[in-house]
Amino acid sequence: MGKKDRGNGSLKRPTAKSTGLSRECIAKALAEDRVRILVQPQVDLATSEIRGIETLVRIEGEDGRMIGPSEFIDSAEKSGQIRPLGRRIFELACSAACRLAAAGRNDLRVAINLSVVQLADPQEVDCLLEILRLSGAAPQQLEIELTESAAIRSFALVHEQLQRFRALGISIAIDDFGTGFCSLTYLLELDVDRIKIDRLFIAAIDRGRYANLADTVIHLGKSLALDVIAEGVETEAEARWLRRHHCPTAQGFLFYKPLPLESLLSVLEEDQSPTPAAPAVDSKRATLRSRRSDLTGAAGQTSQL
Repeated sequence: MGKKDRGNGSLKRPTAKSTGLSRECIAKALAEDRVRILVQPQVDLATSEIRGIETLVRIEGEDGRMIGPSEFIDSAEKSGQIRPLGRRIFELACSAACRLAAAGRNDLRVAINLSVVQLADPQEVDCLLEILRLSGAAPQQLEIELTESAAIRSFALVHEQLQRFRALGISIAIDDFGTGFCSLTYLLELDVDRIKIDRLFIAAIDRGRYANLADTVIHLGKSLALDVIAEGVETEAEARWLRRHHCPTAQGFLFYKPLPLESLLSVLEEDQSPTPAAPAVDSKRATLRSRRSDLTGAAGQTSQL
């Protein structure tokens, strides 16, 4: 697990030093059921339709403030609280998958970030698979995300446990692709379904080298029959570049800020409502952005995973 800051969100180790919640505060939040998830949709760049969601963790403070992962992931990993915290997040993600299926959207994958601490522990993976079984969620609706650097650092352990998820039909994504110097051999052996272009490259898409790297990742994904998602898309210029270079999917503030599951369900329900005539794609994008801004304004004020 760890932290992301803008345009996307997951459990990724913070890069900036923070005071952090204590082990006791995290344990108390778990005991008092104050762990929450927001979701951030992943959008088809050609049609603006939602293809999946990524789950983003928050802890609700005793004062009601939503606390982002930069304030507790480091502490959780060092104290061992990452295991019970990770189980709770996994449980909430499975519940979200069930809610989406009940709403008729079992086609939407639900991405869950796992840390090396979890994936390197077979007993912890046993616990996660039991949570999945008890939840009733369809494994095919779930996706496990792990960072490229994490996959490389503990390749043998991670590979073995990922195969247990794959055997059930759960898809696998490599997060922050391009930042961890993952070899093509590792990528093929992990048998992933999806690679996500790191925000670092998207933010610098107007610079030659970074644009070339992003384009290379897109072409690599195509050549290996992998889906490609651009993370942290925040401007129309970035989206236009990605469309021009045939990147199929993106997520970021331009499309949706992190939002509660209930708000997402409302968006999906409205999108399924019959309309007299289908709007042009550009018109539809403008309408969706206006509606999303209303729905996600409050949720988007908090820091992202």
